[in-house]
Amino acid sequence: MKQLIVIVLCLVEALASLQGMAATRPDILVFTDPHLMAPALVKKQGQAVQALARSDMRMIVQSDAIVAELVKQALAAKPRLVLVTGDLTKDGELVSHKRFIAHLDKLRKAGIKVLVIPGNHDINSPYGRYYDGASTSPAQGVSPDEFARLYSNCGYGAGSRRDTASLSYACEPLPGYVVIGIDSNRYADNRLKSRGDSVDSRPSAGRIKASTLEWVCDQARQATAAGKHVIAMMHHHVVEHFDKEANFLSPYMVAHPESDRQQLLAAGIHTIFTGHLHVSDIARDYNSDRTDSITEVATGSLCTYPLHYRLVRLHGGKASITTRSIKQVPGCPDLQAQARAQVEQAVPGLVDGLARKGYKKLQGAMGHLSGIMGLLGGGTQLAASDPAPFLKIVHEQYDAVGKQAYLIFLEGNEGRNKQSKAVTSRLESGITGVLNASMPGMGGLLESIQGFIKENALPEFDNLLRSVMEDRNHCGTDREVVVDDLATTLPL
Repeated sequence: MKQLIVIVLCLVEALASLQGMAATRPDILVFTDPHLMAPALVKKQGQAVQALARSDMRMIVQSDAIVAELVKQALAAKPRLVLVTGDLTKDGELVSHKRFIAHLDKLRKAGIKVLVIPGNHDINSPYGRYYDGASTSPAQGVSPDEFARLYSNCGYGAGSRRDTASLSYACEPLPGYVVIGIDSNRYADNRLKSRGDSVDSRPSAGRIKASTLEWVCDQARQATAAGKHVIAMMHHHVVEHFDKEANFLSPYMVAHPESDRQQLLAAGIHTIFTGHLHVSDIARDYNSDRTDSITEVATGSLCTYPLHYRLVRLHGGKASITTRSIKQVPGCPDLQAQARAQVEQAVPGLVDGLARKGYKKLQGAMGHLSGIMGLLGGGTQLAASDPAPFLKIVHEQYDAVGKQAYLIFLEGNEGRNKQSKAVTSRLESGITGVLNASMPGMGGLLESIQGFIKENALPEFDNLLRSVMEDRNHCGTDREVVVDDLATTLPL
């Protein structure tokens, strides 16, 4: 009798455990920007691949191992669906696409459906390379049609409705939930020397073609009219994640974000998953009378600190989102620390690029002011032709704090970070040092110019910083909103 009781209790406990697993099992796993670099691209270790590893903040050399770990965690989590929102490969190499598909096939064989959408790196890219010691050579890429054939089991095959003007599609992978993949890329504008063009180039900025936007909205309206929920995904941003993102970081957005998102919202799209900026941030915008909203869930790059991905549970007309990170991969138990270091080593290069662009604008403005002073009998050269002193002071003022700020930005929920206020103050105070270095030997005139800049330009700069470092959309307006970047529930 006692044995029977023990067996019954064990069965009850096992059943409760299974019910608990079912209750916590995610419906969807979302990741983006894995930038997978197929191991076959490295023919021989050497200077070329080492230079690649030092060139940016992505863990590009470890990307294949990171995707393998993501697949392992997905198989353990057992979502019903996986969404990947672009930049599947390092630079659109055919061998990298095939390697990525091999990883996805492990999910599909386990009964997990997979849907992808391309990013700006994935199609007709001029930058795919093999790495052979100190040298590189071109790697074969893929065309839009080849992309669709390769991913025929991931959204581009039977069961999907296709837009004729792009690689956009709509399907119903889960009963009652229609996923619309929106192709926002400009790969038709890519230039390849190998194809006879004079230069190699690849636009980063996005665009939804007018006919594609009409098609997407029509698909959304049909789904909502049938009583189904719509989940959209695309690579580029359509909702600004900080104030004036469309001005300051236009390459990360579609060409007409305001009108595009209002049309998407009017058609019944309330939640959209994106990538591209490599930052985990959730941003919201409203219709004109604030009676309806569209929320964009941007997820950080899988190969960039802190290596985020999302888990989504669907319940009725809502989606509950949580965030996870890849912590380690075989041979790299301190992956997070290495990923942080990769970001930190890349920030001075970002600072330098921004400073050089800023100096050109400063030279133009100061040249105009010098001309006016000349007419008044002055003639002082306000901005030197040599940018070196200016760049030196910019790096002194912003390299260290820039690393802190960027890490906070990547981690999400910036306003909750205890370091945010101090970092914001340091970013603001650096401006005085930069102005002093930019316009030396001007005496009292410098104070007047600084006063003008602080009165006219700094309020906008302060508002931008507050929007970024406090994670506020529409900062200081009646539409201001803060959405939890890592764990939240959204309407579909």
